[in-house]
Amino acid sequence: MVIIVENYVPWERLAEVMETNAKMQDIASFITMRGPYGTADLGTGVKGITVYEFDDAKLKDATDAITKRLMGYMNIPDYTWEMKTYYEMAEAAALLG
Repeated sequence: MVIIVENYVPWERLAEVMETNAKMQDIASFITMRGPYGTADLGTGVKGITVYEFDDAKLKDATDAITKRLMGYMNIPDYTWEMKTYYEMAEAAALLG
């Protein structure tokens, strides 16, 4: 199972995001983090994505850990993020019956 976080930051706030990233504690050991990866957004800022992979049984713990991490960015004006949980297709099919 994975949680994917998409974020956006305007160019003028990028230095604050990078500084916050540098101060972040490592993510919990049961989570594999890939990223953050970023791309320019037509001259307005940076769109980013980070993928967090973990065992299904740790969904609540992973969600809590990732949310706590994202709270570190709350004081950066115009920084926005969205967090989505994705299931493997076999898991999703089993949930549907």
